[in-house]
Amino acid sequence: MYLPVIRKAIGVLEEKAFYQIATLYLEGLGYTGLSVVDGPGDGGRDVISDRNDLIIQLSVRKDWKNKVNDEAARAKSQGLKHIVYVTNRAISQSVEQDFLTSEYKFAGDVDASIHDLNRISTSLSRPGSLSKTHEILHLEIPKEISADPKEVALSSMLLFSNEARELRKEIIDVNVKSIIRQEGRIAEEQLVAEASKALPWAVADRLVESSISRLRGAGKIVGKKTDISLSEAESEKMDVAEKNLLSARLIDIGSIKSELGLEEDSAEELLNLGIEILLRNGELNASGVREEELRHFISQHDLSRRRNKVYECLAKCETAKLKQYGETLDHICKSNTFDIYRALGRRTDLTVLLDASVAMPILCGLSFGHARSRYGTAAAALIKACKSHGIKLAVPKSYLNEMAFHGGKAKAFQPVHEALPDVARSSLTGSGNAYLSHYTHIADIEREQGRQLSLFDFLSYFGIREGVGLQKIENRIESLLNDFGISIVRDGDYEVEIFKQIAHEKRYDPRVLIEHDARVCTYIREHDDAGYILATWDKVVIDVVEGLSRVYADNPARVIDFLSISNGINADDNMNYQLLTSLIHVDERKSEALSRAIEQLKTAEQGYQVRMLAEQARSTNGLGWELTPEDIYPLLDESAEGEVSVSS
Repeated sequence: MYLPVIRKAIGVLEEKAFYQIATLYLEGLGYTGLSVVDGPGDGGRDVISDRNDLIIQLSVRKDWKNKVNDEAARAKSQGLKHIVYVTNRAISQSVEQDFLTSEYKFAGDVDASIHDLNRISTSLSRPGSLSKTHEILHLEIPKEISADPKEVALSSMLLFSNEARELRKEIIDVNVKSIIRQEGRIAEEQLVAEASKALPWAVADRLVESSISRLRGAGKIVGKKTDISLSEAESEKMDVAEKNLLSARLIDIGSIKSELGLEEDSAEELLNLGIEILLRNGELNASGVREEELRHFISQHDLSRRRNKVYECLAKCETAKLKQYGETLDHICKSNTFDIYRALGRRTDLTVLLDASVAMPILCGLSFGHARSRYGTAAAALIKACKSHGIKLAVPKSYLNEMAFHGGKAKAFQPVHEALPDVARSSLTGSGNAYLSHYTHIADIEREQGRQLSLFDFLSYFGIREGVGLQKIENRIESLLNDFGISIVRDGDYEVEIFKQIAHEKRYDPRVLIEHDARVCTYIREHDDAGYILATWDKVVIDVVEGLSRVYADNPARVIDFLSISNGINADDNMNYQLLTSLIHVDERKSEALSRAIEQLKTAEQGYQVRMLAEQARSTNGLGWELTPEDIYPLLDESAEGEVSVSS
């Protein structure tokens, strides 16, 4: 979608700017420790990386054939067998192949990988690099991206469908269990850290915490938070799967030794390289860093003239059959910001809108954040997820008014609060007034930390004091929200029909609150040049905006999950090898379910079929949701070991 513009811009770059782009490209392939070395100014530069077994050359020279031969000669003189040549010249596959066949002087001695303008621009047009690419090239990402109906439907399926949700849970559960099995016994805090690092998603720690709760409830993991282990039955089940894999590996290593004449250590190294590429749904002869490592291995072991034999040998290995997970897992683990763009009306201008009942705990969490605070947990997760995707956070002006109004009510209750005994005050966690409820919880945590927080001081923080009017309280709360990067959007008049629809469902609510909801819904419907994610517990409001492709409305916990299960706009889209190798334990039925759904989408021939598949995926949320422990996880209070209590 951005390829023509990016390709043209890269093709005319001068040396210095191209080196920035080339470095970004190489990082995307997986090379690390990159730095460009000053040269003689001949249109080429060496790149130093963590790989000292090859030469990487960046060049804008037109006579690329001479330059490749020169670099290959230099590599041979240094005892190296591999060069990587990166250029902003367009070289067709046929021209490249003709050169390597007839004009390249070091065939069989030095393996040459040529990365031309076409490869570079294609790679940098992908979501993981697109934002940085536009920044370097001084280009702007348009407000609306192009995507065909099948791309939109696939993104919707990955983000919303039950099949994707179940497979994602299975991947997380398997990863958690594999780490426990590796460690034997592990503290929950360490488990969350290690599993989150292995998973590819934006806010994986919350997903891992939910998985631990799920596995504990199913009896698959046991022990206290400081000493978690696998249950005996689950450990035995994983042992069987790994023994089967080990047996298959031994057979594969023996086959590689026999067919290619390699020593056992070399055969095992080759198998590891090949399987990692195949598990990532890659091609053995592609241009990624792992594929380059495979090419280097082939050169080092004088197998260049038997390259096809090597590929054939790897492809028929028993362990390569794990590739059956490749494409489906590739889709799941590489969902990213651009899937969110596609699923929300192809808009790149996205805003998460918070209603008053969500904004208030978020503001409390940001202002009085503690690791054990339910508000702090939710706030941190949402802010982190939005930041990873470059999505703005905002509170509509109508809901800001509600936040200020509730403050006035809490102020009026303050004399009563002071007269209450401590035992009565603790019950106010269930108060219908947000300030009293949040204060009661936060004051308890402050006390545990050795600090005292009075209701007067708490309310004063929000500008709520005697003699202060509603407008000034709004100004104070708006300033606090702005401090945390949350803006205020100015909603206006409401549509009469929207007001009537909400009023019919909320006939016993005060008119002013119905007007607020109507204004926000009208604002969302009228601002059709942007996409919105509305975090609210209100099913009536969700119903009003339901069906707009550029709007996703759901409860705040599911909004956090929705943003957490995708990689960020600049995230590296490579999966962790530990995660991949743990997938031998994945329930095939869950992988097959999503695979079938994706296949059904790919084979859909008519527009209505594609549209219905996309709508079917999205319909699993919205009005259909019912609260589960996982939905309200961010609002849980930790209590006794392994237990949680839910605050009203």
